[in-house]
Amino acid sequence: MSSKMKAAPFFGVEVSGRALNQYASDLQIIQETDKHTIALLDVQYRGLGASNGNTKATSKWTYIKENTPIRITYGMYPNYVDTFLGYVASYKIVKTTTDKVFASIITTRVQYTIVGASMPMQSSVNTAWKHISPSAIASRIAVKNGLRAIIHPYNAVYDYRLQNASDFQFLCELANEIGYRFYVDNTDMYFIDPNIVMSQNTLRNIPQFWALNTPGVKDTLESFAPSVGTTTSETLVAKRSITGINPLTGRIIDANQQYALYEAFTSIPRAPMLSKYEQTYPVDSYAEAVQRLDASTMRNQYWSTAEASVIGDYRVKPNKLVEFVGQGVPEDNAGLWLVKKATHKLTMPPKSGNTTAGIYKIDMKVLRNQSYTITYSSPNILSPVTDKVAPKLVNGVWKSTNVGAQSYAG
Repeated sequence: MSSKMKAAPFFGVEVSGRALNQYASDLQIIQETDKHTIALLDVQYRGLGASNGNTKATSKWTYIKENTPIRITYGMYPNYVDTFLGYVASYKIVKTTTDKVFASIITTRVQYTIVGASMPMQSSVNTAWKHISPSAIASRIAVKNGLRAIIHPYNAVYDYRLQNASDFQFLCELANEIGYRFYVDNTDMYFIDPNIVMSQNTLRNIPQFWALNTPGVKDTLESFAPSVGTTTSETLVAKRSITGINPLTGRIIDANQQYALYEAFTSIPRAPMLSKYEQTYPVDSYAEAVQRLDASTMRNQYWSTAEASVIGDYRVKPNKLVEFVGQGVPEDNAGLWLVKKATHKLTMPPKSGNTTAGIYKIDMKVLRNQSYTITYSSPNILSPVTDKVAPKLVNGVWKSTNVGAQSYAG
């Protein structure tokens, strides 16, 4: 392979460790925090239809069975590529056509829905967690599912927490409760504080997209649309409060600010101020109540959102930063943004035709709460954010080769 070869959009598919021998034309990989990663893969099968008096069509291909492990390599070939690991969840026939020259040949386009390596985390689990922090819970669940936990520590211990949901749903709820972000990227499981991600921009491998609006220069930021105006109804008012029991009086108390919260947990008897009951877990102390209020702030701090369409870059993933620059980007919107959702869209060139006709674009949703500027100096664009660990296929299940907790670039 020539070192001067230009990068081109590419994806390749392996089924149970073997290359797919049919033509795969289109791929979408949908990545979002607190949700399973989903891939939509279009495969075109060619077979013989009914002919010469036969009423039954014949073919030499079969559908890929459900739960079959899949590996997809995608990106800008040959240097800027990444891997998606998952399992076939379902398939549907998109279109069936007859060859214009050979009428007996039928092409069937099948779309497979492939769920990421987090799919085995969907089984219901009943577990009682005692005297343990949310970060430690996330770490143990990751180890149980053969994943590497990339976590930020959370300085609080739960005396008792009952899990009566799947591991995936439970961690989504746990992360939301403390203001963290949960995401499974192949065999790496992220349970992290977005504030630390935003503050560590000097250490990160940050993809940059520009809109220069210069003749003869191809902008990598094709469109950018920030949210404008209010995002809530005028009749809605956000009110966050903490409900607990005063250990001295035995009465239920409710507070929506730290002063009232402190007063409620002192010896001053006071009448309960209940405005609304919520299906959340009660607090056991003033310190835990303060943490819950802080978590509410963390959950809602990134109120400025935008949607962007860019030239493909596999590094665009949830919980990662991207930078938008250039005179084509409004000054208030330039700088760093945190990725919430990324949809990678790839189309392969036709089997016969223009080999440069491949397409790789990304539609993303990003968020932040203020303007950020780049402070690093020309990092190596190939340097990884976190050292990659090769996955392995064990009895049809994707596992990490390094199962254990690791602090996330802290």
